[in-house]
Formats: sequence, C-alpha cells, structure tokens
Amino acid sequence: MIFDRRAPVELRIFPPAEVGDGYGGTAPGLGEPVTVRAFAQPVDAPEGVATGWAAPVRLKVLTGPCEAAQVWARVEIDGEPWHIVDPPRVHGASRHTRYLSAVIEGGSGGVREAQHP
Repeated sequence: MIFDRRAPVELRIFPPAEVGDGYGGTAPGLGEPVTVRAFAQPVDAPEGVATGWAAPVRLKVLTGPCEAAQVWARVEIDGEPWHIVDPPRVHGASRHTRYLSAVIEGGSGGVREAQHP
C-alpha cells in the first residue's frame, strides 16, 4: 500500500484504554502504541490571529486502516503530543483501496519553546 512506502510522516498512536488506578479500580489511560506511516496536511488557516486569538493547530492525516485510531487517542509526531478530535473515517470500497482519515489537534505548530540551561 502507498502508506507503507511513500508516506513521509511517522505516527505513534496510543489508543485509549482502561488502566489500573493503584486502588483496585480502573482509570482512563493509554494503551500500547502502534506505529504507522501517514500523509499529513493542515486543516485550518490561522484565523483570529489579527485579533490576538490563536486558533488550535489541526492536521488531517491519511493512513491505512488502523484499529488504534479512535477519538481522543494520543498521537505522537516527532515526540510532540497530538489527539484525534473527530471520529476517524474509513474510505474506499475494497481492502486494496481502503484508507483512514482523521483530524488531529495539538502540537506546537512548528514553534519551539526556548531551552533554558
């Protein structure tokens, strides 16, 4: 599939899971990560910048079918945290043409914080 060979972005997807809370119960947490390759494109233009409000950075990612991609799953791109904010959509009629699209939000938008010694 094209995502395995040509997709330039590597995603680590941590699906939501129930983990032990240390008191005998469970709490929301992160499952085992799944690494996939994807194409990513910006979704929103930075509207509101003129008024002083920064819009959240959103990307639309396209990848092969992935069970770990769920709403509020954590996604890491180059070590930066993102979250899937819309339900992922599966496109394509056959298993050969099937792919997944999801909108993720977060990251720094290319802005890095200053590193202090």
